[in-house]
Amino acid sequence: PVCNDCHNEHSIEAVNTVDKKAEAKLIQEKTCVVCHTNPRIAERYGVEAGNVKQYQDSYHGLAVMRGDKDAAMCVDCHSVHSILPKSHPASTVNPANVTATCKKCHATATETFSQSYSHQTQDKQASKIEGIVANLYFWLIVSVIGGMILHNLLIFFYELKKKRNRQSTDITIPRFTKNEVVQHLFLLTSFIMLAITGFALKYSESWWAEMLRTFGMSETARQYTHRICAVVMIATGLYHVGYLFFTARGRDVLYNLLPKFSDVLEARDNILYYLRLKKDKPLFDKYDYAEKAEYWALIWGTIVMGATGFVLWFPTVVGDWAPVWLIKVSELIHFYEAILATLAIVVWHWFFVIFHPHEYPMSLTWMDGKMSLHNYRHHHEKHFRRVVLEWKEYKSGTRDKKKVSNATFLFTSALEKSGLNPDSIIQHEIDNDLELKTWLEQKLQPSVEKVEKT
Repeated sequence: PVCNDCHNEHSIEAVNTVDKKAEAKLIQEKTCVVCHTNPRIAERYGVEAGNVKQYQDSYHGLAVMRGDKDAAMCVDCHSVHSILPKSHPASTVNPANVTATCKKCHATATETFSQSYSHQTQDKQASKIEGIVANLYFWLIVSVIGGMILHNLLIFFYELKKKRNRQSTDITIPRFTKNEVVQHLFLLTSFIMLAITGFALKYSESWWAEMLRTFGMSETARQYTHRICAVVMIATGLYHVGYLFFTARGRDVLYNLLPKFSDVLEARDNILYYLRLKKDKPLFDKYDYAEKAEYWALIWGTIVMGATGFVLWFPTVVGDWAPVWLIKVSELIHFYEAILATLAIVVWHWFFVIFHPHEYPMSLTWMDGKMSLHNYRHHHEKHFRRVVLEWKEYKSGTRDKKKVSNATFLFTSALEKSGLNPDSIIQHEIDNDLELKTWLEQKLQPSVEKVEKT
């Protein structure tokens, strides 16, 4: 190298490692590392491969990267202008001089210390022992942690099966139809794959992205997987829109998912309840405020990700009518919306379906669409009461069949398909719940009086 390889023409700085650590760090990053990681230069001058990586993985390298001004940099050990091969008698890292070099920072440094704390251990026997220890711990970690994972998976699946068996003996009602379960399955699969393949591009140097490449997830495979899953998600979304508007069940779902002012009051009361500032927990309808917020956030997120993803997939279709910043801003929105959506699923959705103490180890509703009557009443008592009221009015003749909601007929027909009598089940719940009985009598009284007058 010549002078301007390190100093450049117009940015020549004096480097004193005592009071100019920032400049020394800049030279290290922009000069030393650049040349010493170049395979052609390394081969030409016989430089040992991997020296830079070994330094960066050492305590010195890691501390310097985090901004430590006391940790040793390249110039601290190798000097500035008198950089010589290790074999040269005058080299600061020659075996005869390296201890003195270490003592500049470590006053009590010994010969053993100076030989062990370099880019790599100087002693061949010590290097061999290090390799054995590293391999031993690698397989120890794999076997111990792998064993723990298998052990806990065994417990997890046992508890899931136990919960499923317990639920099979309970009275269950449909929370989702089979159609909705399949829709959710397509959404779940496409979302997870989109998150994995999307972040694998952004964080291509991460350990898990490297692992995906090991299993054959090349860039071409990643692109096709990401785009296919995007098409699946958009197609599922379009089908869902049609389902909401063109089926009786879908219209019932949409009606119950519409935000209401009562959701705000229920959210307030629920927070006060968990803060122990309110005695009674609020009663929730078919979908509570948390489920509604998540649903509409999903709708919004799908539209945003679909629109920005289309621009990124086909950037050349953006015509002259579009502002210059459209493509780049679409890229930013796509990335940050992906982070927002992924964190929302992990922090919000998974809490309510997996980590909530009442649901743990997992809600099974997403698998078969069923929910036990006990859980249904626990989560959606307001909706249960509405179903009971509609059914009682329908059976007494005060409500026309056309005015009975899809949810009520789905509820009662599911009981009938299970060989149960809806009237008996509903009456049993009324007889064993004084609060429900009192509420129902108050609601039915105007209907009875109306019938008597006619």
